[in-house]
Amino acid sequence: MEDGKLNENLVLDLNEIKEFVFEENSKTEKTHDNEITETYGLNEKGKQTLLSRVIHEVKGSDFTEKETIRYDLVKTFIGMLDNVELDTSLTPMSLGQRMVLNTMINYGLIKEVN
Repeated sequence: MEDGKLNENLVLDLNEIKEFVFEENSKTEKTHDNEITETYGLNEKGKQTLLSRVIHEVKGSDFTEKETIRYDLVKTFIGMLDNVELDTSLTPMSLGQRMVLNTMINYGLIKEVN
């Protein structure tokens, strides 16, 4: 990106975007939820007693929230860059657009092709 002009040969690196959104180490984080349902009733003596108890366990991964946030972030970034003119000497980029472009380049989500 020489002379203050935006290179016209920038592309989105879809593999890097995929790796960023679906971060590998987040897939190992597990969640564990228990739902306990108890049913009470009266016994022969008229006292309240526990008739049944059901424990429902749910085990899963906790990466869906992080993936959603990262996906929305990339989608917003791409939307902000959609309004950038290629000749930045005529239309300067806003601070937000420059930050988005630099962040995406820094994370390898955008790369230069020759």
